[in-house]
Amino acid sequence: MKILLFNSLYYPNITGGAELSTQLLAEGLKSKGIEPVVVCTAEQNRTDFVNGVKVYYLRTPNLYWLCRGRQQNFLEKILWHSIDSCNFAIKKQVQKIIDFEKPDIAHTNNLAGFSVYLWKLPKKNRLPIVHTIRDLYLLCPRSNMFKHGQPCRRQCLGCKLFSFPRKALSRYVDAAVGISRFILDFHLRGGYFPKAAATSVIPNPLPGNNGAAGERKPSKGARLRFGFVGLLSEHKGIEILLQQFSRLDADLVVFGKSLVPDYERQLELTYRRPNILFKGWESDIAKIYRDMDVLVVPSLWNEAFGRVVIEAFSFGIPVICSNKGALPELIEQGITGWVYDSDNAAQLRKTVEYVINKPEIVSQMSGVCIEQAGRFAVDAITEKYIEVFSRVLDK
Repeated sequence: MKILLFNSLYYPNITGGAELSTQLLAEGLKSKGIEPVVVCTAEQNRTDFVNGVKVYYLRTPNLYWLCRGRQQNFLEKILWHSIDSCNFAIKKQVQKIIDFEKPDIAHTNNLAGFSVYLWKLPKKNRLPIVHTIRDLYLLCPRSNMFKHGQPCRRQCLGCKLFSFPRKALSRYVDAAVGISRFILDFHLRGGYFPKAAATSVIPNPLPGNNGAAGERKPSKGARLRFGFVGLLSEHKGIEILLQQFSRLDADLVVFGKSLVPDYERQLELTYRRPNILFKGWESDIAKIYRDMDVLVVPSLWNEAFGRVVIEAFSFGIPVICSNKGALPELIEQGITGWVYDSDNAAQLRKTVEYVINKPEIVSQMSGVCIEQAGRFAVDAITEKYIEVFSRVLDK
């Protein structure tokens, strides 16, 4: 079986969980004797091999490469998204790859930069299409449905216009996979994938085959250290978290950076406290999670999954998270962590205070967190995808 995997970006251009998850899946398929071929966007056309997986890097026809979006003005972005809504110009490049590789299945993931027109090509070549929903790109050009400090309850007019081709062309998808129940149901309720014969929830994988990275126990006699990991952005809830810890007698370590350097500097200046430590970006997750006892995920937007949660579990770290999007799906209340109402900052503070007053509970939860991490091992997630691939081939 040969699988042609499409994702907006791929190694070494990793900006988030989608790229890592796609890479782990591709390499997991290869380990099972299935041939993956990856197609992603890039600034220049080239072909390479990454850990034995063939990767096509395509310079897609649009105003700029999607990774350069921050450098563009408002009008350029509007035009880019207009073209990306249904980019017919990608046909020749992708058809050439399909003709040469002769895959059995097309597996699409994030499609920003390719556009959903990509779905027409496998269907034209009588290839079954499996699509994994990893964010809100099909509903919102920004992929987050977050505006004016809160998640959008429904699509605005602009999003409806941009997403019309995406919704219409989703009829070509044979099987739809959501990385969470929340993200799958959100799209199905919106009328996407009307002809998908199969739908599944398959979470993102963790590196390694057992999902566990090693237990992290709090130091005896030391204060518990809470942590934040991720993008320093309003929709991630970083300001609310910093506001609460500026009033708490508890330590907070912050790992991450902002896409807007001035915003990052503003946060550091405003919340400069002895108990708050900004560590910047760190690529080694072992260094991140071995520096904390409890992870806090204070998201204000509807998270499609929440990779940092399962990463923390793999180190035996319980998690305090908001009730947005898929985050509650990952937490067993009082067993692997706590879920609080994102609209109630006082509830976040009370939860942190509860943990501070019962530090022994962190060690008690550690083993269960590691067990939970095993659900997200690459081997287990790969097998779930193989089941989906086999199902659409047998249809």
